[in-house]
Parts: sequence; structure tokens; C-alpha cells
Amino acid sequence: MDEVHTCAPAGRGAYPVDSLRTASVRELAPHCEHRLFLSATPHNGYLESFTALLELLDDQRFARGVKPTQDQLARAMVRRLKSELPPRWDGSILFPKRCLDYLEVDHTGAERTAHEQLTRYARSRSAGPGRVAADFVVSLLKKRLFSSPKAFAETVETHLATMTAREDAFAKEAELAAGRAGDAGVKLLRPLIDDLDETAEDDEAYATAAQAALTAARQLMRPLTAEERDLLGDLLRWARDAQDRPDAKFAAFRAWLDPLVRPGGEWNDDRVIVFSEYRDTQRWLHEQMLAAGYPADRIELLYGGQDRDERERIKTEFTEAPGPDNRVRVLLATDAASEGINLQRYCHRVLHWEIPWNPNRLEQRNGRVDRHGQPASQVEIRHFVPRGWENAAPGSLEGSLEDELAFLWVAARKVDQIREDLGSAGDVIAARVEEKMLGKRVDWRATDTEIAAKASRARLKVERDLARDLSRLADKLSDSRTELNLTPATVQRVVSTALRLAHRKDLIPAEAPEGVSAPCFRLPELPGAWAQARNDGLPHPLTGQERLVTFTSEAVVGRSDIVLLHLGHRLVQMCMRLLRAELWANAADGAQASVPEPTTVPAPAAMNGRAAVPAPQPMNGHATAQANGHTTTSAPVSGGPKLSRVTARVVPGDVLRVPAVVAHGRVVITGSAGTRLHEEIVYAGGLIDAGKLVPARESEIDEWLAAASEQPVPPRLRDRLIELWRPVLAEPLRRRLANRAEQRKRSIRTLLDKRCEEEVTAIEAVLDELMRSIEAALAETTRWQQPSLFEDEQKEQREQLRKDHEALQERLRAIPAQRVAETEALRRRYAEPKERSFPVSVTFLVPAALAHAAARGDR
Repeated sequence: MDEVHTCAPAGRGAYPVDSLRTASVRELAPHCEHRLFLSATPHNGYLESFTALLELLDDQRFARGVKPTQDQLARAMVRRLKSELPPRWDGSILFPKRCLDYLEVDHTGAERTAHEQLTRYARSRSAGPGRVAADFVVSLLKKRLFSSPKAFAETVETHLATMTAREDAFAKEAELAAGRAGDAGVKLLRPLIDDLDETAEDDEAYATAAQAALTAARQLMRPLTAEERDLLGDLLRWARDAQDRPDAKFAAFRAWLDPLVRPGGEWNDDRVIVFSEYRDTQRWLHEQMLAAGYPADRIELLYGGQDRDERERIKTEFTEAPGPDNRVRVLLATDAASEGINLQRYCHRVLHWEIPWNPNRLEQRNGRVDRHGQPASQVEIRHFVPRGWENAAPGSLEGSLEDELAFLWVAARKVDQIREDLGSAGDVIAARVEEKMLGKRVDWRATDTEIAAKASRARLKVERDLARDLSRLADKLSDSRTELNLTPATVQRVVSTALRLAHRKDLIPAEAPEGVSAPCFRLPELPGAWAQARNDGLPHPLTGQERLVTFTSEAVVGRSDIVLLHLGHRLVQMCMRLLRAELWANAADGAQASVPEPTTVPAPAAMNGRAAVPAPQPMNGHATAQANGHTTTSAPVSGGPKLSRVTARVVPGDVLRVPAVVAHGRVVITGSAGTRLHEEIVYAGGLIDAGKLVPARESEIDEWLAAASEQPVPPRLRDRLIELWRPVLAEPLRRRLANRAEQRKRSIRTLLDKRCEEEVTAIEAVLDELMRSIEAALAETTRWQQPSLFEDEQKEQREQLRKDHEALQERLRAIPAQRVAETEALRRRYAEPKERSFPVSVTFLVPAALAHAAARGDR
């Protein structure tokens, strides 16, 4: 799950409360054996909230409300900060520098008057019952005012309509107001507020959600006074008039944009992204740009609820190189484009049309271009501020339009300054912003102290040498690739072999594009399900033309004209499934299967080391392939060639003096329930000297196989090897392979016994530590008796605290039984292991000197 912080209990009050997303993940998690949670901001400063996420991840190690140890976290969480990553080899940094700046706006007198009237309305509504509902309405109106006249007009109109509808019924409703204004009414309003946030990018859905939320808020508040009604009427008239023309902010926008993308009236290749929280503001801005003479094909819109194909087309255009055929330069985006979309390839400028009150949202927007792969040396982030805000005397602008917008700019700067610990400080900033917008006095110095305290509590970085760990893991990855021979050439051989087996077709070599040195191919036409796998991602998303493919990952970096066929690609997966079926088709009889009989020896295929997968070399209706260090055969597929389990190969140089033969086999061990506990490929072999098999060490065999070429062995010599097979080589080689398999089985049995005991000991230790931690948490009696949570409007938080307390008590009672169940399950998993071995392939290796002599006709 990505962006998993959105599923943590919400921490807006004194105690975090489960959201619907929290409940959904809690319902789903037990059905998933593997869980991977991703987030740039996992900790919102509340221990209960963060530990709730950890419990969803691993409820054997963590419990909600129980502070984890550093060792526990180190086993379950990896936190990587940009600042911790080492520089490139030449000392340059991996990520661009972020430059935060502002655009000054000279607000008109009418705009200031509208803000003053809204402030008067907010002060008037703050008196009386229904404070939660009143604060919601004022916050919503202010957010929409700071966004655009169009957005503000829509919300003022809806609010005025809901407040004045059925005014004759207000007297009757007043009798119920006290009940509605209590916990039940607030509890009803909160999900409606959440719905409003979720639908901000869909006009129709937002209008419906706004109507529902404002109607519910009306039922919690007193009726409008005559003055309040007049204020709303004036605001609505101003907004309706202002929405039909550009405002002061749009003028500042044009003054910034034109020199960037069309200096002197000539369009260049620079691009910008303009983020807005609301779809109606985005549409209004688009209309204003068109009216100002900006060509329609220079602007694109990205928003939630957009047609999927249209959305993908726009993303593709914006991430492709700008040019005559790709004219878009300005992307107007809502927050639908702020999560999970990479827009950094040809854009390094972001403008926020309004500053979100949620700092996490602000950082997610910036992260669309400030990320790995950004080619620019710096990323430019811009916000609007009122002109002259820096020169105003302290307190002189208190509560004014300039004061509140300047406050938002300061909040944006603080978000940028602490973005690596934003999860811990974000809610603090959001709460201060909301307080300021509701007319309360906010002191940033006190806020900074609170931020520092929360960041300190939430800093979860496990002390370790990250560079050392990265180096060790990189070496391990490299060793694994070498051992399994996971090279581009091997994956290419897998695909080529499978295509020839299944369809008598092959990869079509093609000329690589300029700047690409890796081999490139075209894919042949394929039928049925193969066609679906072939076409997956093959057409260029912009032009629709089929692209070339390559197996070299470095070749596709920064390019969109080549498709990488990697191990996870659908076509490669189909090819591997086919080869696996072919490879083991003749090994189904289990351990009694005999070493392959070389009645004929096909031409060789590359086998660079123990693990290789070659392309087929047809000969007499056969095809040869090696996978994971072995060669196999099966019946032809769709009338095509078949894989051979025997090959003969020439070894150049003086690595070999006489021929050699190597057999590969497969060892599989399963548990009592059929669970595969271990699987590996083993091999054994020796020299063919003086008419008999002379055993060789594994290191010698590795050297032979690594040196083997793809040069075919002359037919005369292959025939002689076949003659020697049954009387001289078959039985000794079979015994050597069987002995090697038995040695590995004994070693593996010991290894599995040790692994079982280690896992039992580990789970017992984990549960014992969890039990001690829960006991310590439950002993903190003051924590479970928080008097600040017993106010009427905090009943939901008080209820959540009670549920968490009871859940911990129940968790503690269940641990002994769980300890027994878990250890028994582990022992059952490893009980009664069944071992099987399967002979797989035979490889003859011939010294080059002998092959050349045989080709000349010498004996």
C-alpha cells in the first residue's frame, strides 16, 4: 500500500481516531500473507497513530499505543532520506536543489473588501451554539475565497441557500438544535466533511457533497441574523461579478509565466505545472488563459474523475520531450496529479494557485518534480503572497487579507524547512493554519517549539551506516545476478527459445536508435494470449507506433522510444512459464528418472557459468536451451522444435586437455503440507580420459563451463561421444550426480532443522517482548484517564481511547495461546521433509584442439 499514512488514525484532536481507511486496512490485512507499506510521512507525531500502522503491518511485533524499541523498528522499517544518500562518483548530488520563492499580488480594493466582509461574518457566527459547524463553514468559505472567485461563488451560494431554506421552520428546528449540536450532530457532520475533501476535483460530486455538508452544518447552528444574511448577499454578488474576469492573482501569474514559456511572444520548450485544490478553480483558470490568448494546444488539464485514456494521454505528452508535435507547455493540475505520478523529466517548475492547509498535500505536489530523475540542477516552487507583506509593521495587518495570506506563505516555508520530518510536524502546522484562518492569534515561536518537540519524539531513524548497507546489498545483488546468470543476454535467450518452441518465430534484430549501444529487436506477430502479452506497453503512448524492445535496462533510461523486456514483463513471464513446463516435462517421474540419453547431440547453446538460458540452435528437428545451469528436452510445442537435454560444446584455449562431461540435477525438499522448503540445482562431472570417467571438483567444472563457447562440435566427434555414453559414462556419471544430490540433502536437512529452531525461538522472543511492552503500557494509568478528552465535542476521541485500552487488554490475554499456536505451526511446516532429486541434463565439453583435429579428419 502506497501513501499508507492516509490510513493512519487521524490526529486532529487530543487523541487520534480511526478513519474509514484505517478500518478498511484492518479488515484486509489479515488476508494478506505479505504486507509492504510505503510512505514519505509515516509519523504524524501521535504515538497511537503511528503504532496503529505498525500493528496493521505486523501484529506479532507491534501493538497500538505501545512504543516500539529501535531494534523492533529496525526489523520492520527502512527510512531513507534524500540527505543520507551518498553523492555520485564525481561528487555531484543525486537530487536537485529546491528553490522556494513567491509572486507578489497587488490585490484590488474589491478583493480586500470581500475578505473583510467574510471576516466580519466569521466573527458573528463564532458566537452561539454549534461552534464546530460554524468553524467548518468559515474554513470552507475562506479556502474557496483564497482559491478563486468562481470557487467562492459556488460555496457562498450553496451556504446561503441552505441557511435561508425553510426559514419558517427554524423555530421548530430550534427545539432540536441542542441535541443536534451535541456529539451525534458533530459525528454526523465529520464524514460529510471528509466527503467534501474527497470530491474536491469533481464538480458534480463536490456540489452534492457541499450541499449535504452545509445542510448538516445548518442543523447544528442558529439561524442567520439580518446582518449576516446581508453580508452573504454582498459576498455572493461580488463573487458572481468577479468570476467572469481575471483577478489580481491571474495578472501576477501572467507576468511570471510569459517570460518563462514564451519570451518575446515566442514559445520555447520550458514547462510549468500549476496546482489547484479545486476543479472549478482549475476550469476557471483555464478559461481565463484561453480568453487571454493562450493557445488551447499549449495547455492541458489533469484532474480526478477524468477519463482514464485521456488522463494517460496527457501524462504521456507532458513526460515526453517538448517539440513541434508536442506543444503542451502548461499543465493545470488538481491534487489527483500530486500522488504517484512522475512529471520531472521535462519540468522543474511548480506554482501553487493556493497554499493547501494540509502540509502533506503541499509536499506531495512538490514531489512530482522534485524527485529522482530530475535533470535540472534546481526545482523552482512558487506561491502567491500579497504585495508589501514584508514591510508591514507587526500587528498592523492583523486579520487582514495580507496578514492571512502572508501567514500561509510562512507556513509553506516551514513545510519546506522541515520536510524530512514533515510527518511529525505537518499536523501541528495544519492546526495552526486553521486557527489563524478562524481569527485566532497564532504565535509561530510557540509553534516552532511544539514542532521541534514532536519531531524529536517522532524521529525514528535507526542509527546505521547507510552507505555501508547499500554497498553490502549492492554486492549481494550483483552476486545473485552472477550466480543465476541474470544478464540481458540470458533473458534474451529465454524469449528467443520460447518463441521458437511455441510459434517457430524469433526476435527480429533491428537497428538501435541513435545513442543506444544495446541490442534492439522487433517482436514478431503472435496469436491469442501471446499477442496480448506481446502488445503490453509496446505501442508508443503518444504516437501509437510499435516500439523496439531491448533487454538492457540502461538503454531505456531517459527514453520512451524503447521498451524494456525485463523479468516481470508479461511476455517474458509467458516465455519462462513455457520453458519451465518444457524443462521439467520429462522429470515428472521423480528421483528414479535416469540421466538423459544422448542418442543425438544437438548443436550447443551458450552456458556462461552454472546458470544460463540460451537461444535454440536447431539441428535435426531439435533445439537446445539451458536454464539455471541445465539443458532439457520435451515434446515439440505446436509442432515446433523441442528442447534437448544433451549438448556438446567446444572449450577454447588450454582449459581442457581431453573431453569432459557434466550432469545437472534438481534437488527439491518439501514440508509435511507440501510447502517447498528448499530447491537448488546441483551438478557433477569429470574428464573422459583413457576411455573412462575421471571425477572432477566443482571448481574445475565451473571453470570449464565458464570457458565453453557456442562453437559446434564436429559431427564425427559427437558420434564418438555418443558411442562412449552407455558403456563407459552413463552409470558413473549417474552415481556422481546422485552422490552429490545426497550430500546436499544431508546438508540441507541440518540447515532446515536449524532454521526451524531459529524461527521458533524468534517468534517466542517477539511475542514475549510484545507482552512485556503491553504490560508496561497498561500500567500507565494516567494515560488511559485523560480528563481533557471528556469534553462534549471530544466524545469520539474518548471512545477511541476506551477501545484502544480494551484492545490492548485483550491482546495481552491472547498472547500465551498465540505463542503456542505459532510455534506449533512452524514445527508442522518443517516436519517430515520429503526430498526429491531429478536428473536434468548432460553437457559434453570438448577441447578446441581436439575439435579442430576432428574437423580436419584426424583421429
